[in-house]
Formats: sequence, structure tokens, C-alpha cells
Amino acid sequence: MSLTHTTLKLALPLAISLALTACGGGSSGTGTDKGIGFGTTKTDTSTPETNTDTSDESPNEETPSAQPEVSSLIIYASSRTLFSDADADDATDGSEPVTIYMMAKDKNNIALTGVEFTPAVGAGATLLPGTVSSDGILTTWRLVPDEPRNHSVDVTVSAGDITETLSIDIIGTNIQINGAESISMNKPTTYTVKLKDAKSRGLAQQQVTISSPLINTTLTTDAQGEAQFDIQPTTGGEYEINVTALGTSNTKTINVSPNAFNLTADLSEIPIDTKQRVTLSWTSDGVAQANKIIHLSATRGKITVNDSVTGQVTTDADGNASFDIESPTAGGTVITATDNTTFLSTSLPLEYIATKPHYLNIQADPSLIAALGTSSILAQVNDINDNPVKNQVVIFNLNDTVDGKLSSSKATTDSTGRASVVYTAGNASSSKDGVTVSSYIEGQPSVPLDTTTLTVGGEAVRMAFGFDEKIAEREPFYEKVFGVIVTDNAGNPVSSKQVNFTVSSTKYLKGRLEYIGTQWVPRAPIYECDAEDKDKDGWLDYNEDVNNNAQLDAGEDLDGNGILDISEDFNNSGKLEPTNSTTITGNSVTDESGQAVVKITYLQNHAWWEKVEITAQVTVNGTEYIEKIRDLTLPVLAADIEKESIPPNYISPYGTDVCASKD
Repeated sequence: MSLTHTTLKLALPLAISLALTACGGGSSGTGTDKGIGFGTTKTDTSTPETNTDTSDESPNEETPSAQPEVSSLIIYASSRTLFSDADADDATDGSEPVTIYMMAKDKNNIALTGVEFTPAVGAGATLLPGTVSSDGILTTWRLVPDEPRNHSVDVTVSAGDITETLSIDIIGTNIQINGAESISMNKPTTYTVKLKDAKSRGLAQQQVTISSPLINTTLTTDAQGEAQFDIQPTTGGEYEINVTALGTSNTKTINVSPNAFNLTADLSEIPIDTKQRVTLSWTSDGVAQANKIIHLSATRGKITVNDSVTGQVTTDADGNASFDIESPTAGGTVITATDNTTFLSTSLPLEYIATKPHYLNIQADPSLIAALGTSSILAQVNDINDNPVKNQVVIFNLNDTVDGKLSSSKATTDSTGRASVVYTAGNASSSKDGVTVSSYIEGQPSVPLDTTTLTVGGEAVRMAFGFDEKIAEREPFYEKVFGVIVTDNAGNPVSSKQVNFTVSSTKYLKGRLEYIGTQWVPRAPIYECDAEDKDKDGWLDYNEDVNNNAQLDAGEDLDGNGILDISEDFNNSGKLEPTNSTTITGNSVTDESGQAVVKITYLQNHAWWEKVEITAQVTVNGTEYIEKIRDLTLPVLAADIEKESIPPNYISPYGTDVCASKD
């Protein structure tokens, strides 16, 4: 209950009492049988005469009085607005009900006790019985909404022949419309409607009505209180979108550019090493924009016209221009087309996928679990060049003697080439590596099957690996501390155990920063590149030098042999990117609390431009346990980017051009 409501509810009876006293409603009589002080039907304040009657009739016997006659009725509310999320249960996190106060007076303006009030409320709300003050004068009821609809309800209170009415507004339900304010013609744009109560909680399964010259429809909100719709204008101009639901509404104004400036492709998933034709079309108010030079870029793959690499195309008489895109590696790409005279820009996301699986690897995570525990069985499918292979059906088969089970016998690989099922152990312990899961790729007999083993029972160990928001400066380095907690399956600390830590670079970014407002921020475009050393051998293999610098950097060595082989230098820089910019040192033995700390040190100019993976590994009773922090972006000290002077990481040490370039 808020302080405001509490104060109001305590102060209101006192305020009414003072008002009655000012109107003559109080009394200074000394009788004790009929309470006086806040109001009473006793008005004779003269000294009582001595009773000398000696008859048998008892002087203390009273004749039952009739129901007091009500001459006026006062009703008042703790607030004239009731929030749509109000709840009668004080234990919930909803808003408080509105309290309705009611009191009656006689013809002498004296507050009456023992009056029976009859309250009622219109549709959409409920009155809940409240309390009667200790002197019997003030009665309170509570008002709560029946539904989250914004509307007004009338509360009526009757006493005797008098009825008074009070109007209460139920408020708080609101609508948000999220989406672009400026869009192009002939291109579908998605908008999201969010319907929320006064506590900003989504209202599920509610109808919302969309009204606009562009669209008229009725939708139903999902479990989060959201609904989506698309609009695809055919004429430029300014339009309003009006959304109504539950007695509330909101309007969003959008500007539709007369330009239809779009990229299209037949496929959203492109096999690697395959050309995909992409078409740009540009019209303005329906008129084709001919002979326009359009600049092109892609985050992955090369753009060609007639087999020649290019960064621009020219529209034909119909306002169209076509080009091809091709990539030898799997992953997502975003193609961007820009007209540098009007600054029109459009993007098209596509994905390159590998289609020829070469090997399958499965692992159990964790490999040691307690009885009735679970483990994720993870399968990784790659092609001969280590590209992840998507849309492959992996079959899983279980062999154990402890009544375990798999959640499914098959799963399909995603964009990362991964598929997984869950193993749930039975209520028994197995021998070491006594559970075997084998897998193979459906329809791919040339790919060898793989197996992994688990142990059910024993001393299962858990690790938590994390960090805080702080970093330290030791020029020209930054330092950041990480912590690990090692416990057994019951949460007890595991002490005096050696924890081995490693750090490796996983990705690097190319670009530069710019100063906006009060701090330095990345300036588009920023290119995120995969590490070239996929096999971690330290050599630049024949496909490892991703940035073509003719040098083996830590992340580029695919086979882990430490040699710059010709397959790893993706950008022909002659070296592998990213380099080893980070070291890891520190206490690696758990203390009595099962805790250990470690510190990484890295060059300041690599902050924000490199991602690393930190691994913690501990061995207990011959079993290894591993926890990882993946794709951690090396942080920068806030003080270095919150001043106008150029920060140490102003420009990426790996360059500013696309990943396929050494610059």
C-alpha cells in the first residue's frame, strides 16, 4: 500500500469527524451507554434528574428503538481513479483497490450509528465488503476492476430513502505501437502492438483493432500481450495507424517514401560456392529510376557482375539492376544497396549454407551426472572445410543399463551445424562410461558415425564461472578479474582443486569509433569476422589466413599445427587473425569456499575489437569438468570513451574494411 493511500485512509475519518464537530455533530455529554464524541443521536446535554420512582419497573430497561431516520448521506472515495491492475489481494503486485467511504446523518446533521448501507456498482467492477469504524459511524467498502478495460463505473450507495452516486474512472491499460516511422513503398514492413495493464504487464488473448487507410483488421494478442501486422503501401505520403483495444487507443504516424527501393533474391539460403542472383528495383511514385548508380556491399561473400568483382551497378530503363553474390564459407550475410545522391538505402539478409557433411562429432555435456539427472547430447556436423552444415538430420541411439532415455531419436542441425537431444538418467548408478550414445547422419552413409559416453552417479561436480562490471588499467593494458566456484552436486564447496584456465580468440571486428554526444561509439559499418585458425594448430593452413596477411594469428590456425597453411588465410593478409592479444594468470587452486580467481590482461587498443573464449577446467576423481565463457567482447574502460580525446581503441587493429580484405 502506498504512503499516499495509507495517509488518505487514516486521515479521512478524522477529517469527517472534524467537519461534523464544526457542524454540531459532536457532544460533550458524559453518558457511557451511548458513545459520544464523533456523533450520536443523543442531543440532550442537561444534567439528568434523580430517579425517585419506586415502582417495580427497572430504570435500566430500554425500549428497543426504531432504525434511525437518515436525512443525508455522504459518500467519498480514496481516489476517483482505479488502476486496471488493482487486486483485492494485498499479496499481489497489483495496484490497490479504491476505498469507498459512507456515512449517514439525521435531520440535525448528527452522524448516525448502526445504519445499514446498500452499495452497488455498474458492470466492469466489483465492490468488496470492508469495515465499520469502532464507533459504528463510518463504513468502508473496496472497489476492484473485473477486467482491464479502461472505462467509468458508477458506485451508488443507499441508506433509508436516500441514494448517492459516485463516478470512478478505471485507467492504466495502454497500447504501444512499435515500428519504423519512415518506410518505402511496395515493401512489407512489420509493426508490433503491445497491450499492457497499469503495471506494464502484457494482456494476453485480447482483441485489438487496427484502422488505417493502409490496413483494417482485428488481431488477438499472444501470451506476452503482443500482436504483429504488416503493411505494404503502394503510394507515398503520410498515413496514420490507429489501434484500439479495451477502451484505450493509440495512433502512429508513418511517412511512406514515394521511392520503392528494394532488393530481392529467389533463395534465402544459398549453398556455398554457388552464385545467387540478386535484383535491385527502384521506382519513385511508380516511375522507374533509370541510369542510377547503386553502391553495393555485403558482410560475407563477393559481389560480381558478369564474373567481375564490383561494388556498384547501374539501373536499366525499368529501374532494375542485377548482380551475383557467392561465398566459400557458411554463415549469414547482409547485402546493402545505397544511392549516394538521395541516401536511399536498403538491405537484404541471406544465409550461406554448407550442404555436404564430411564428419560428425557428438559430446555429452556434462559427462558425469547424478541419478535422475540430465545431460545434453550435442552433435556437430561440418563439411570438409569445417563449414557448419545446416538441415542435416542426426539420428541418436542409446545403450545403457540404468533405464535412461533420450528426449528424441533425431534432431536437425541449425545454422551452426549443431543438433541436440537430452539424456535423462534412471534411478540407478552406472559403471564409469557405462552409458553410450551413438549417432549418424540420416541419408549420409559415407559420414562415419560417432559415439560419446556418460557416467551416472559418483561425485558430480558443478562449476560457476563469471565476472563483474569492473576493469583496471595498467598502461598500455587493461586487466579484468574472473571468478570460479566449484561445488559438489549438493552445493558443498570443493576445495584444494587445481583449476586450469585457458583463453583463446574466437572473433575479431573491423571498423572505427566516432564521438557522439558524450562518448565514443562504433561507427557503421562494423564487420565481425570469424577467427581464421579453426583447427588451433598455430599454422596458417591452406584455408586459414582469413584476412590475407600472410601471417598466422591465434584464431586462424584451423588444424592447430602452428603453421600458416594456404587454406586459412581468408583475407590473404599473410597471417592469421585475430592475434594473441590476451594472457591469463592468477590463483588456480580453490580455497575452502571452493573459489578461485583468474585475471586476463590485454592490450587497450584491442578492446571492443576482439572476442575471446575463457575455459575453466578441473579434474575430480579422474573426471574432467569444463565451464566456458564464450564470445566475450574485450571490454573498454568507461573513462577512456567518455571524454573527447581519442581513446586507445579508436580504430580496430585489424583494419576497417570487410572481412575478406586485409585492410
